[in-house]
Amino acid sequence: SYFLVLPALLFAQGTAEGNFRQAEALAAQGRFSDAVYHYRLAIEKNSSYKDAHLGLARSYFELSEFSRALQSLESVFRLDGKNGKALLLRGRIHTRLGNKAEALADLGQVRSQDPGNTEVLTALGEYYESIGKSNLAFDFYRRIVQNHPAHFLALLGLARHYGREGRMELALSVLEKARRINSMHHQFHESRGLILLHGFVKSGNRDDLM
Repeated sequence: SYFLVLPALLFAQGTAEGNFRQAEALAAQGRFSDAVYHYRLAIEKNSSYKDAHLGLARSYFELSEFSRALQSLESVFRLDGKNGKALLLRGRIHTRLGNKAEALADLGQVRSQDPGNTEVLTALGEYYESIGKSNLAFDFYRRIVQNHPAHFLALLGLARHYGREGRMELALSVLEKARRINSMHHQFHESRGLILLHGFVKSGNRDDLM
């Protein structure tokens, strides 16, 4: 059976579907640069492969290559003008870029289509956090974690909130829960750095940051 399966696997790697599956596996491991390569191979073989364009956009987002992510999303919208996942991702990108009106418009549209969508609630938490409305962001993160205790991004949001408030023991406790889920993700390390910074500033130990 090994000799029957092996040719099928090799064939799959040479198809758009095979490249897409490999890209998805790499993205799930946090290997976004490698995932980009295989998403692009899938798109070269099938330019109408909507999920590959979307996966490519997500990988660029994770790499903070926001211009390229937006370009890839344009390809998704050409294929599916009302794609909710693409709207959500574009909203998150606009949040990172500080485009408040565009971010809120995209995220609001997704929420109107699917009010209970956990990912859009997380993205709204990120949006309100980015504009300094920490308590609103906290409400979103807390609601998500109440229903989904292992939600990685919401846990990070809660931890950052507690860090800003100077509640370091609680912040680090929640951060530890996120670490157990995905200690390799760049957002874990970014959040940890912010929380530790808040802790140093609150305690007045600024010399420790040098």
